[in-house]
Amino acid sequence: MDGSPHPPPRAETPWRRWRAWLVRWRYLLALLAVLGVFLISSLPNTRPPLFHGLDKLQHLVEYLLLGLILLNLTTQGFQRVSLRALSLAWSVLVLVGALDEGYQYWIPGRAPDRWDLFASASGGLLAVALVLATRLFRPLPLARQRP
Repeated sequence: MDGSPHPPPRAETPWRRWRAWLVRWRYLLALLAVLGVFLISSLPNTRPPLFHGLDKLQHLVEYLLLGLILLNLTTQGFQRVSLRALSLAWSVLVLVGALDEGYQYWIPGRAPDRWDLFASASGGLLAVALVLATRLFRPLPLARQRP
């Protein structure tokens, strides 16, 4: 050790660059994701789904991704995970889902459905569970050895 009070800088890894990019652009990503949800909902539905329940699976996956993007926003790149940040992201997601379902009333071939909203909220809860699971099961840092 050279006796300096500051630890040496960490090595730049692809994950650190990716995380820095996610933090830097989190507001724009969240805005684009919400606009994307409404853009997808703006498409008229002219034919029935391939099998019953496919639209619920689509809602689950769509809102899982939206939930991860909103969690990136509220937790500042998944670094400040707290109950408040998790509940804020999920509340915004449920609000977007409710507004999305109400918006579909005006789109030809679409109709609001409470089960779609349930699937959307479930996708958001799955995103919260994924973030919590990665925080719980991440490896602990090794203890520094003193010389």
